[in-house]
Amino acid sequence: MKRRVVFFVLAASLVASCNLTYAQEQVGDSGQKSPGHRSGFIIGFGLGPGYTHVSQSFDLGYDDVSGSIDKFAINTDFKIGFAANRQTLIYWNSKVAWFADEIGILYYDYYSGDYYVQYEDATFASGIGGLGVSYYFKTSLPSPYVTATIGYSSFGTPFNDNYDGETGFGMAAGFGYEFAPHWSIEGDLSYGKSSNDPLSTNVVSFKALINVLSF
Repeated sequence: MKRRVVFFVLAASLVASCNLTYAQEQVGDSGQKSPGHRSGFIIGFGLGPGYTHVSQSFDLGYDDVSGSIDKFAINTDFKIGFAANRQTLIYWNSKVAWFADEIGILYYDYYSGDYYVQYEDATFASGIGGLGVSYYFKTSLPSPYVTATIGYSSFGTPFNDNYDGETGFGMAAGFGYEFAPHWSIEGDLSYGKSSNDPLSTNVVSFKALINVLSF
């Protein structure tokens, strides 16, 4: 049985989300594709809008400083793995919510030995990375499905050296519907708790996704 890899590219505006996934297509002896049969190696990238809630606390020793914000974020979603069968996908998953805001950044004064908070503009990245699984309720479309990812979380400013960043525990879950060959819609909710003493951060993100899957 031959196998052929077909690549799809999807671009979307900020009011929609796209999650680009590449996968192998299973081809029968007649050379015809088998629609709805999920199989083979997969790799994907996603882009879309979402809502992110961030709460931070600073333990300064003599006092605690805390605050929270709600932001519109641009979300990216990357996955690479394989289809274990026609209903189950297993992959490495990386989800990142990107947003810009003025947030207090913790600094250390080497002369006084004290910590202090200063506010400045920066691009923040809140990420979830780990093992991901998607389960489809039917072997062929149309089919609803659920997703789950568990692993680590990260929070930082990749373009600002003044922020050391944080790591911790993270997880995500979603529900989707495959409505046409290669196409599905999905809602995703993620939670991350990270820290870098004396700073700790909790992030909750919601993402709306349009997915394209080639198999």
